Amino acid sequence: MHIRPANEDDVVVMQPLYDAAYPAPIPNAARVIQTQQVRVAETDEGEVIGFWALSPINVLWVAVVEGHRRHGVGQLLVEDAVEEAVRLELPELTSKVSETIAGNAFCERFGFKPFVYAVNLSLDLADWDASALTPKLDEAVQSGIRFVTFAELGDNPENRHKLYELNKTLAATIPRDQPQEFASFDTYVERRLAPKIMPHQGINIALDGDRWVGMSQLSLEEGYAFNQMTGVLPDYRGRGIAQALKLLTIRFGVSNHYPIIRTFNDVSNQPMIAVNENAGFRQGERFYLVRRKPSAAQ
Repeated sequence: MHIRPANEDDVVVMQPLYDAAYPAPIPNAARVIQTQQVRVAETDEGEVIGFWALSPINVLWVAVVEGHRRHGVGQLLVEDAVEEAVRLELPELTSKVSETIAGNAFCERFGFKPFVYAVNLSLDLADWDASALTPKLDEAVQSGIRFVTFAELGDNPENRHKLYELNKTLAATIPRDQPQEFASFDTYVERRLAPKIMPHQGINIALDGDRWVGMSQLSLEEGYAFNQMTGVLPDYRGRGIAQALKLLTIRFGVSNHYPIIRTFNDVSNQPMIAVNENAGFRQGERFYLVRRKPSAAQ
């Protein structure tokens, strides 16, 4: 067996693996090959039996064809991916695994450590009902809170730094078992403001006078929208602002004709899970996010 770069012929093996692992909408394997770094495991007879894909934001996904699992194929693929991460001098490599003990044990063998225990949530927009959230927006506005998009405020250095500091502050208040290091300002701009899938019209900001007190952000992925963040400063919570932001976020997804909005929350973040469920989101699978510092000593 050997591992080689993927090509368009490998789609016939990759797509069924995506089909089996993902709920709709399912990643398009051909597009993954075009936009991500992908390598496949191939037998000496030329049969493709697995692959790994590394996204532009250093998220790793590994899959092995049924019938070839538990024979060391996954291990070889992960080893190859880690070697590539070291070669590229990536500052961090992250992945997602199920909450099963075996899945985490496998990752730990390669230096991956859990840092988030979360639950997937999704909102079907086909028959979404806004009635639970509309009064919250009215109440927040009547109390003096103003809602604007980042596009309306203007993309300039001052506003970028204000958004970054707000998001960083909100992230630090998320209840989680382990502290999570927030991205640097430059990385934040590169990943959360610069990409076309992160339109500035999809970033809603709650203002109390000139103070930035809350935010939400929606990214427009292939086939679905993703609620990247919804949060409100602690001293402004309990006033319906988070639900108002959630309403504006969902409206943006609807206006762009997306069929579904996805997000995830730390399992321990029950207040935000409740906000999402009140908006119509439904819980799905639980999982761990794991990460590894590829440049660390082996």
